[in-house]
Amino acid sequence: MIRRSAIVLLGLAFASPVLSAPKDDLHAAFVKFLAQSSFKGNIDASMMGRKMHSTIEFQAPDRYRVAADGRPPSVIIGNQMYLNIGGRSLKMAMPGGMSIAQYRDASILAQLEHGITVEDQGMDSVGGAPAHKYRYTVSQPHPSTSTIWVGTSNGLPVQLQTTRPINGKSVDTTINYSDYGDPAIKVAAPN
Repeated sequence: MIRRSAIVLLGLAFASPVLSAPKDDLHAAFVKFLAQSSFKGNIDASMMGRKMHSTIEFQAPDRYRVAADGRPPSVIIGNQMYLNIGGRSLKMAMPGGMSIAQYRDASILAQLEHGITVEDQGMDSVGGAPAHKYRYTVSQPHPSTSTIWVGTSNGLPVQLQTTRPINGKSVDTTINYSDYGDPAIKVAAPN
């Protein structure tokens, strides 16, 4: 009896790293995401039948280039935003103390994880590449439901779909991530 218990405990000790909870798996993917030196995100959003597309490029530690259909690209470095208006570059502080960097802040991740529920939805694929699919619900600071696909080859998010209410309207957003660690992504303040 003791020998059988020892074998079961030994088996559990070796199996535990392989059998992690979905919340732990998702946490690992987000931590790895936050450690990236660069990436690109293609964003498609829909609200009340209106569709919008934008692209974001990130270069560590705090540089972003955001381009939305029909508008000139803007550059954000820290809390400064550079806008192209009429062919001229305008430098201004981010409106209302906003910071896009909050989405790459480990302390914000920790806050989100307090009210998160994660479901493992098994294997799937994005663009023909295998990915593990998770669905999660966040209650704070903005309630939302998301589905995320984490690439099996690199452990990083490859697609994120979110539905959340904004001003009483449902907003659906899909972000496709690519070009992790690409040294060609350079974001500089305009001259």
